[in-house]
Amino acid sequence: MIHVISCGTCYEDLSQRARQVVENCDLLYGGTRLLEWFQDTRAKLRPLTKALDQELDVLIKESQQMEIAVLASGDSLFFGIAAKLARRVPADALNIVPGISAMQAAFAHLGIDWSGARFYSIHGRDSTVLPWRVILQQPSAVVYGDHQRTPAWIAAELIRQHPEAATRHASIAENLGSDLAHIETATLEALTQSDCGGLSMLILHTVGTAIESPALSLGLADDHYAHVKGLITHPEVRAIALSKLRLKAGVLWDLGAGSGSVGIEAAGLCANVQVYSVEKSAERVAMIEQNRTAEGLNHLTVIEGDALTSIRHLPDPDAVFIGGGGKQVGALIEAALQRLTPGGHIVATAVLADTIEQLNHSATEHRTEWLEIGVRRARTLAHSSLFDSDTPINIFVFKKR
Repeated sequence: MIHVISCGTCYEDLSQRARQVVENCDLLYGGTRLLEWFQDTRAKLRPLTKALDQELDVLIKESQQMEIAVLASGDSLFFGIAAKLARRVPADALNIVPGISAMQAAFAHLGIDWSGARFYSIHGRDSTVLPWRVILQQPSAVVYGDHQRTPAWIAAELIRQHPEAATRHASIAENLGSDLAHIETATLEALTQSDCGGLSMLILHTVGTAIESPALSLGLADDHYAHVKGLITHPEVRAIALSKLRLKAGVLWDLGAGSGSVGIEAAGLCANVQVYSVEKSAERVAMIEQNRTAEGLNHLTVIEGDALTSIRHLPDPDAVFIGGGGKQVGALIEAALQRLTPGGHIVATAVLADTIEQLNHSATEHRTEWLEIGVRRARTLAHSSLFDSDTPINIFVFKKR
């Protein structure tokens, strides 16, 4: 049996149940800091290192013969070791002992209601990505960092992406439960100067009406994205295409992604959609990566390659956007329909006559709409205005029955 103990902020936080589990175990795993609490236990101490996956393999094998306890800092099921183990061992072989988390202790110290708070962790994750837009859109948020991305770094990054956030009030809670415990409350701008370490979190207080939250990632201006001139789905078409996709939790394929703008806005609008952006041009793949990082999206994967070949290795989609298919757009429609979940939608856009002709004769029994979108933009001319017309865009919508 494997017992995972959420240890709270200090030894005194441990419940009697947790202490009893430690007393009865044969092997005790944990980080060096937590193992120091149990130097007198009869169990053999095993420090966990950065080679965690290999150590978990050994731990799981040992648990077939011995009682194993694992000490976890914070909540073991929030991006923690219990979540990893739960994916690898049967439920009846895993006993999770809850404890007070650092987040609970911090809110208790501050005396703040956390009923509406949202929680984010970048601890040990993609070092280039912070989901800044969705964090700042929350009335209250908690962000766990690490030794490289401390709360001071997070505060600075939030301001860099959205300068209006500089005056928002927040708190840094660090080393709770130890002699070095420290909680500091100030504006985000002031907290960028805080000297804090990795055992800390940033708590954004309820936003005031005077602070403007970031806009939804819908129909953002073309110059918001790195892109090859002319090779981007324009904002108005983007907004219509996203509305026709009828997005829901699941998987979205963005094929012939170009700048990635449609997939990026889908991911920004729907945190529970996993987006796969497929693009054959290495130059444009680099631009999608740049745009993904700028928007702070962890749930968008960029794939370089031919769309028809690449989709063979992707999970089945719940929605598909085809912004660039060229001569194989008809084949892409057929291949996508075969994999699409029932009730899912495909949206394809086209400008060239040959592409429009292909789409017109593709999967007609599944086609629900064919639209032509024309946008005219006013520009100043002398003392008046003149409208310039964008190239009309055809939008084809298909639904799998």
